[in-house]
Amino acid sequence: MTHPHIEEASHALVAEVQRQTTSHQAFYDPEGDFHLSATAMVRAVLVSIREPDLAMIDAGVFESAIDSKTSVHRIWQAMIDTMLEDR
Repeated sequence: MTHPHIEEASHALVAEVQRQTTSHQAFYDPEGDFHLSATAMVRAVLVSIREPDLAMIDAGVFESAIDSKTSVHRIWQAMIDTMLEDR
């Protein structure tokens, strides 16, 4: 099973593509290439996963007890790794 945050990020990405398309921010250039704002899409995805779930929090708490110097880095990675795990 896919982590709910991955599903939320997928929905946010699709919604942003639709928003850009309907607001004419997405466009075809003269060569026929389709352009979207990747920055806006990444921002939409990050907003959708901003709040960690309990499993992500637990992973962060576990990592924080290991080494205080690298704890923020390891907490971030542990939380993202937990989100990326298939359930």
